[in-house]
Formats: sequence, C-alpha cells, structure tokens
Amino acid sequence: MSLGYIFLQILGISLVWGKVQHAVRTMLTKAITDKQCRYIINQVVLPKIEYLLTDLVVEENEGEKLNVKLRKLFKHKCRFSRTMMDNRQTQMHAKELIHRINRQDLVGDTTKVRLQQLQNKMWDPEIIYNQSVINSMRKSHTKNNLTAKILSLLGKKGITFKQTELEDLLCAPKGDLYDLKHFMGNGAWYNRNRDNLRRRGVMFLEQLLNADLTQNIPWQQIGGSSSTGVQLRWYEEVIEEYKQKKEGLYTQEKINPFNTLREINMNEIKRFQMVVTQKESKLIYGAISRIPKGKERSSLVIQHYIQETLDGEERSPLIPCEGCALRDITPMKDKRVIPKNEHSKCLVKTGMEQSKIIPVRQRIGSTTHKEDRKIKRRLLISPKSIRIYFKAPSVTNTIKSQKDSTVSMMHKHILITESTLDKEIKELQMKVAQYTQINFYTDGSLLTYKEQDNQREGQGETRMGIGVVINPRGYDEGIMKMSARITGPASSTRAELWAILMALEMSPSNSKIKIYTDSASAIAAIKRFMTNRWGKKTKDLKNSNVLQAIANKCNGKRIIFDLVKVEVHAGIFLNERTDFLAKKGAREDQLAEINPRFLQRKINYEWNNMSIDTDIKEFSKREQKINWYVKWRTQYRVVKWCNQHITRETDWKLTQQILQGTKISSRFTNNKDSNDRTFRCKVLNNELPVLRNLHMRKPDLYSSDLCVICSQKKEDMLHPFECKGYDQIIRKKLIQQLAIIGINHGSKKEKSEIVKAFQKESFLKIDIGRQIRGIIESDHFSFVDMLKGLVYKYMGNKIKIIITPDTGKGKKILKQTFNFLKMLMKLKWTERCSLILKWETENKIVDTRNLTINEHYETIKGTLLAKAESIKNEIILWRMFQKMFEESGFEVYKSRELFIIECGAQTEQQKSAKNRRFAVAELTERVRDRY
Repeated sequence: MSLGYIFLQILGISLVWGKVQHAVRTMLTKAITDKQCRYIINQVVLPKIEYLLTDLVVEENEGEKLNVKLRKLFKHKCRFSRTMMDNRQTQMHAKELIHRINRQDLVGDTTKVRLQQLQNKMWDPEIIYNQSVINSMRKSHTKNNLTAKILSLLGKKGITFKQTELEDLLCAPKGDLYDLKHFMGNGAWYNRNRDNLRRRGVMFLEQLLNADLTQNIPWQQIGGSSSTGVQLRWYEEVIEEYKQKKEGLYTQEKINPFNTLREINMNEIKRFQMVVTQKESKLIYGAISRIPKGKERSSLVIQHYIQETLDGEERSPLIPCEGCALRDITPMKDKRVIPKNEHSKCLVKTGMEQSKIIPVRQRIGSTTHKEDRKIKRRLLISPKSIRIYFKAPSVTNTIKSQKDSTVSMMHKHILITESTLDKEIKELQMKVAQYTQINFYTDGSLLTYKEQDNQREGQGETRMGIGVVINPRGYDEGIMKMSARITGPASSTRAELWAILMALEMSPSNSKIKIYTDSASAIAAIKRFMTNRWGKKTKDLKNSNVLQAIANKCNGKRIIFDLVKVEVHAGIFLNERTDFLAKKGAREDQLAEINPRFLQRKINYEWNNMSIDTDIKEFSKREQKINWYVKWRTQYRVVKWCNQHITRETDWKLTQQILQGTKISSRFTNNKDSNDRTFRCKVLNNELPVLRNLHMRKPDLYSSDLCVICSQKKEDMLHPFECKGYDQIIRKKLIQQLAIIGINHGSKKEKSEIVKAFQKESFLKIDIGRQIRGIIESDHFSFVDMLKGLVYKYMGNKIKIIITPDTGKGKKILKQTFNFLKMLMKLKWTERCSLILKWETENKIVDTRNLTINEHYETIKGTLLAKAESIKNEIILWRMFQKMFEESGFEVYKSRELFIIECGAQTEQQKSAKNRRFAVAELTERVRDRY
C-alpha cells in the first residue's frame, strides 16, 4: 500500500470535513436561493471532495455525517433531500476498479497483486468477491487497504464481481476438500480463529491429516514445519469434530492432496538439504552433498541417511549411514568435514527428477534419552506417509497452457441461443463456409408496445430484434437471411451492435467481410472500443458486453471486416430487407443472449448474483436514484394518502415539472421562484405548519388541533384550503380560469361550454367522504389530489378533446392552470398565517423546545424502513431491462413502478431571460479561495 494512501487515510477525512464545514458556514447565513446553493455545492464543494476520494473511501458513518450537513443546508434553502458521498464515490471507485482489473498491462498486474494480498489477508476458502466474504470483512482487514474498502462499499449495495473463464484472477484453493469454515459448521468459529489459522497456514481439514487420510497428525507437524509450545485450542476443537465425523468423511481410498514433499528447484537447492530418492526400487533418505554444476546439473549427490533404531524399532531421528551397498561415489575433500571421517561417508548418486525434498527439523537431545545431546535431523512426517506421497503423481502447474489454448476457443461459447435458432445459425454457417469474401447487411429494431401486433406482453414492454442478410460474393441462389430477438437493456444502438455480432458469428474463420449498417453510433462505438481499449473514453461506453463479444469474435476467428454506413430508408433493397427482418425478430420468441463468463476479460460485475450488461457507473446512478424514490414513497406522510388508484392515475412527469416550476439545474433563479417551489413541496410532503402537525410535535403547547378559524374540523394539511367551503370557491375559479386560458390559446368553443364539460369530470369533483374519513384503498383521484399538486394522468387528453387538439398548446394550458391554482392556494395560506399569528399572540404561545416524536409515528416508520430495501430491489429488477422511466406512473403495488421524473424543459420566457442570471460570483469565489 502506497505511503500517499496511508497519509490521505489519516488526514483525508479531516480535510473533507473541513471543506464541508466551511462551505456550510459560508452559505448558511447568505440570502441565496435553492438553485444558487445547489450550484455552489455541485460546482465547487463536490469536485474538491471527489479529488480527495480518488485514493480514499469514506466509511458509511463518516459519509452520513457529511451528508447530513449538506442535506440540512440544502433543505434549509429549498426543502429537498439529496445525497452526496455514497452515490459519487460508488460510481467512481466501482468504474475505476473494474477498469484496472480488466487491463492487460502493468496496471492490471499490480491490481491483481493487491487483490491476491487481500485474499491472503482474508484467509477464506471462497473468493473475496463473494458477498459472504465481503460481509465478514472487519476493520483489521480494511484498515489502510483501499481495495478492501472499495469491495466493502460495493458489497453493501449488493454489487459483487464474478471471474470469467479467461483467467483465475485470484488464487483461492479449489478441489474436493473439507475447508474448516464449512467443516466446523459455524461461521462465527471461523471468524474467531481466522487470524490464527492464517498465521499457521491452515485452511483445510486435510492439512491436519496423514497421507492416506486415516488419522490426524501431531499439531507440531502441521504444514511440514516444526512447532513448539502449547497445543493450540483451535487444533483441539477441529480434531474433536473430526473424530466425531470421521466415519462418513472419506468413503473411498484417497491420497491427501497436501503433499509435503516438494519438487527440487535448481534456484533453491542448498547443501545439506534432506531429500528422499529412489535407488534400486527402494526409497532412501539423504542430505545433498554437492551442488550440481555444468554437465552434472541433472544428477544429485547425496549423503545417505538411515533412521535411528532403538530396541529394534525405527524412530524419527536420521543418522548418517556408515557404508552400504548403495555407495557409489568417492567423497570430495571438504575443509568443513573432519579428514579422518571423509572416507566414511556413504555418498549416493541419483537423478534430480527422482528426488524430492522432505521436511525435517534439527534438534539437540532426545525426549527418551536425555543423555544423548547430539544434533540430529528428525522426520516431521511418518515413513508411511513419505512412501505414499513419493508415489503420488506430481501436479505441475499447467493452468497457463490450458488457459492459452482456451482463449482461442472461448468465442465459440459467447452466444447462448435456443435450439431452433442455434440450428438455423449452424445451417447458415455451413452454407457460407466455402466463401472468403462476404457482404452482410445488418439492422436492429426497438419496438414498443404500440408498435407490436401481439399485445399479450402487457403495456410498457420494449423488445429488441435483429435482422441479417448474407450476400457472399459468387453466390446466386437467392438471399440468405436470419432474424432473432435479443435480450438486455433496451436501446436502438444495442440492437444494431447485436446484428453486427451475429454477422461475425456466422462468418467463417480467416475470412474478409463487409458489414453494411445504417447506425453511425454503432460504428463509432466499435471503432472507439477497438482502437482505444484502455482509454478514458472507452470506460464510459455503454453496451460493453456486446462490444467485448464483437472484439472476441473478430480476434478468435481472425476475421478482417469493414463497416460501411448506408443511408436509412434510401431505397437500398437489402437494407430495407434487414429492417423488415429486425422488426420481425422483435416479435419472435427465439432469444439470443451473451454468456459473460466467456468474454475475454478478467471479471464482470453482478448485482444480487445477477449479471448486469450495463455500465456500472450508470447502474450505480440508477440504484441510488431508485433508492431515494423508495425512501420518499415509503415515508409515513406519503403512505397515508398515496394509494394504488391515485398512484396509477397521477401523471408523475408533469407533477414533477409543475412542482419545481423552473428546472432545478437551470441558472435562472430569484426569490419568488424559490419561495413558490418551497410552498409546493411543503404542500405535497405535509410540511406546512398546520395545527395538526404542531399538536403532534408539541402537544403541551398546542393543546388541540381544531381549526381556530372555523372551530369545526381538525386543521390538517388541506383544511386551510377547504375551511368554510373555500375548496368550492377554488374549484369554481379554477374551471373558469381553465376556460379563459383555453380561449386565449385559440379554442373555438364558448366559455360556458368548456366550463360545463369540465364540471362533469370526476378528477375535478370534491370527494366529501375523503374529507371526513380520510383516504382508503378504494379512493380514486379527485380535486383533493390536485390541491396537493398532483396532475391527473388523463387531464391532457381531456384538454385535447374539450379545448384544443394541439398537444403543445394543451401542455401550456395545463401548466398555466396549475400555476393559477397554486397562486390561489398561496394567497389563502398567507391569509391563514396572519390569522394564526394573531391567535398565537393573543394566547401567548411561544416555545423553542425540540419536537416530540409520536409513538404511533415511530411504529409505522419502523415498518416502512424495514420494507424499503426489498421494494427498491423489486423496482430495480422490474426495470432492469427496460428504458428507465419511459412510461409515466407511480405504481408500486402491481406494476412495481416507482416514478419521479426530472424537471422538464424551460419555458420560452425563461430561455429569453438571460439578463436574470443569478449573482453568486462573489460567494462562489470566496468558497473557491478557501480551497
């Protein structure tokens, strides 16, 4: 880990916190609007924090503290809730880590080393990409380890990595073994002993057993190295569990895969190393006497050792042989050997390949004969285990050669097709196999529900289809063609890329082809991906799986292909034919998809164990946006009034536009615009200080929630606009104004005719039952919901039918109508506030205490928070393979659609108001200077 990262880890949080604190203090006391506040946060504060986050991961609790500061500031200015750290750093770190891992250069190699270090540190039989391993990470694992913190951050959002067939990126033990994590049947036990096991190098039960897996070995001999001290507690617990389960573990004779005999490496060979070798069909022990050199590098000279015999029993100490029939080498003169004993050595010559290093230890004295103080080499494994291990076949590292041979074949397994489509593709491949120059015409189609003939699939479904026409040079037996339906996130570019991929699939190897397509975006994406593989622009490309598959097919088949742009619907027969085939394919049931395991990259990312074929940055944005939508939808204040019917009958796109007035990201602002937006948001989110809210928060101060004006009903959020029949007045004025606005926009109907028509509409009727009993599941959209700021889903159609068929004018009429409604409501609220203030003065109501949380509220809020996560996951799944938010509606119950759309375009008046740009230059510069 670099020194720079450790330095940033120590000081980074304090630097980030200082920047946020200064920005908040600077803006808090300034008379700026919500847009000005948002601009300074996004353009000044966050870019500086993002720079620090390049080599830093903010923990969840630390990020929440920073979020709270900025949220409080922003809510102080506009009453909106927004996020900062978790969203931005997830996008940045996820994209950068995946890009570094998949690189095939020095950056990729160093990233692999860091991941392997983390794998070793975690000491887990499973890959660290697995969610279970990520969840077990503790502070000791993530401390000063940027990679561990990134994986932990992504794991909390359900994002994990999956290795492909190209390369085993991380070396985690595999095989038919009993790892201690699962063998003990207790994850807590493994987590408690994880560090002790790592220090001893033990992960599997077989490491504690002998060669034929029939009994355990003494704990001092674990790993073929000598140990001293008291027997470890974890060893006792494992052996006790092993003895209880011993009978059913190994039903067949097996050899322990943890062979403690090592192959001899010329780079590591040393004198006096103990080896075992085969001589005249007999295993003998010996110490290396000479380092092989020159022509003798393939042979080995050892000094023969035998086991010490005591009372006729062979024991573990090894002693030099004094001479036997195996001796076949004359000793060389060595100053370190006493001359008189030089000729008594029993030296044996053997082959290097026939010898293996055995684990021994040197020890002074004996436990049975304390008077024996000689230094002796002692075997750490039994002679029986040595015989078994020696005869076991050597396992050489053939992974690299296997992978190299697999890379050229991986492209054959990239596509997953149904049996009928697979048969069709193979037949076409056989037909074009004899041709080396082929022309392909390709096209992709994106069909929505309205374009489909068969409407079984339901409203809102989007299908993609591809069409390919094959025209080999010299082929005159007609047109070869195919069509299919494809999967993945719906987009026209993706369909075009899929058609090109299918053309490469059907092309013979070592051929030269031309692919004609009418998609300039597909050609540009392929060109950028092929020529700038590891560049910055490539990281942001969408449809990365399809582009990678195209590159793999091209390289695996050694195809040379040219992409030719043709005009759309220009009368080119074959191109028009492919367009027809693509639309036909979208209606078919034959599906084709990509198997990401066989893409020539090291890892793919998954969300909740599902492969996602979209850019991880875009997915992270989507996940965070849906997360905030779910939080809003599951608020106590929203659940009380937003039932299933109202959800479906509300046009949430127009509601969002009218709610915000002018686009929040625009640079046109003033106090009136900010105040109007604040009022609309408070009405919708039940944040106006009505007596019901004040009574719940401070019951000691506000003893009753009855309206002080009419003294008949409780003053909830909408009562100020319904008090003494004012809702009837508002409704009447609104319909009258709607007719006037319609006539001003060129309606040919009379005002009375328009008024009469809208008075009959159900969405403009006042629901007396809702005012008395509150909302229930059977209630539908009514005028009460319009007072909240919701737009009826079919109100635009009603305007087109009753007033004018012009869609553009209809939208303007609708927006002006709602602006008039909010103006009436604001005037009424201003009048109500003056009366309440006068009443509070007369009753001397003054208090500065903090609010009191109602127990009923706490209970319901806890239930909503518990279900919010599952609702969010359902929405992500439901919308995963469709264009986000293409249909209006806020449906959680049946269609599982949660919907809040960004603001719409600015009006012509706003576009022309360039002279009203907000004046925050001085404030912005003050914040910039501080950094």
